Amino acid sequence: MSNNPNNSDTEWLLELEESAQGTDLYEAPGGQAQMETAKEDIADLSVEGPATTLVGIARIKRRSLGESMRALETSISRATSSDGWAEDVQASIQSVRDAFHEHIMVTEGSKGLLAEIVDLAPRLSGEAVLIEKEHQSLEDALRSLERAMGSEAEAIRRKATVVLGRLTLHRQRGADIVYEAYNVDIATAD
Repeated sequence: MSNNPNNSDTEWLLELEESAQGTDLYEAPGGQAQMETAKEDIADLSVEGPATTLVGIARIKRRSLGESMRALETSISRATSSDGWAEDVQASIQSVRDAFHEHIMVTEGSKGLLAEIVDLAPRLSGEAVLIEKEHQSLEDALRSLERAMGSEAEAIRRKATVVLGRLTLHRQRGADIVYEAYNVDIATAD
């Protein structure tokens, strides 16, 4: 497997660099904050040792997933009688689903991080297969949580808490396999 990012990754990296330099084509409200985030993201791509660009991209996606998980935890913790509780929870669930989908796009497939890890360290192939299997199970759990939005608030909270716990364990397993393969703690972005 090549350590070079594919074309869409290359385009994304160029856009990231432009944002970090403040030279992107679109100026919008919050541009300064966007530029600072892009600088942090570029710093995350610079990892020590044999790690690749995929590790840096996975680190960024990991941060995004962690942030969306924290937002979901915050939204389910609010008073259910407060205005917009259900809408906030629904939006947070969607954010977690989107971030998790992006995580899967970086890690799975013949050009994904897990394939690169197995190429580098074949001893980790069993763990990589387990992680990929968890992806489908977690996607199913997130869809089930979304469908539960018509339920009572307490049931939604319990289901969301279980899903967040499973996602946390999955992220821990991912941090372990990356460390085993590259000797890099991907969780430093969190």
